[in-house]
Amino acid sequence: MPVVEMPPKAEQREDYFLTRQQIAERVRAARRKPETRHVARMLLIGFYTGSRPGTILKLGWLPSTTGGWFDLDARILYRKPGRATDTKKRQPKAILHPKLLLLARYWKRRDLARGIVTVVHYQGKPIKTKLRRSWDSVRRAAGQDYLKDGAHVLRHSCATFLMQAGVTPFVAAGYLGMSEETLRKVYGHHHPDFQSEIAHAHVSPKKRVNRTGTQ
Repeated sequence: MPVVEMPPKAEQREDYFLTRQQIAERVRAARRKPETRHVARMLLIGFYTGSRPGTILKLGWLPSTTGGWFDLDARILYRKPGRATDTKKRQPKAILHPKLLLLARYWKRRDLARGIVTVVHYQGKPIKTKLRRSWDSVRRAAGQDYLKDGAHVLRHSCATFLMQAGVTPFVAAGYLGMSEETLRKVYGHHHPDFQSEIAHAHVSPKKRVNRTGTQ
């Protein structure tokens, strides 16, 4: 058999995320037109849960064998079908943020009244392709044409915000379905405790406190 050498895996991009203001601007832009309202749901679910775009597009309001679903009574997002086997891309359950829970309840009432069971849909129909054209359209409408990103930036944004909020890497990694090593390597510098011991180590010797508590 011939020996094939694969190219090295690309490193995760650091500081690749959207600010809260940028996300809010895109949500408003997406809601202006019926053709792009599905992008608003993608933005909000991705921001609050850090789920992968492919996972979000398969979410339903009811349990199924094809994708995850929202259990609004238990306030839990099931990212994968109940009988799905685990893969390298972890898909753990996620507690729903109160704001996303309120939105999801509103969306569900409207969708089920119309017989729609897919959470992120295009005018009632499931989306089976990547959100490229509509995503770029919303980005430009929000005045962010200077940014070049895709829907996966939402996962990076969620991880960054969790670190900025001071969530412990162990808890954040479990929530995102990401290894703690990757989280620390790519997003750890956003944590308020990042290298805090090093910062305190450079205090002037005269101001250091000894073991007795005196200077």
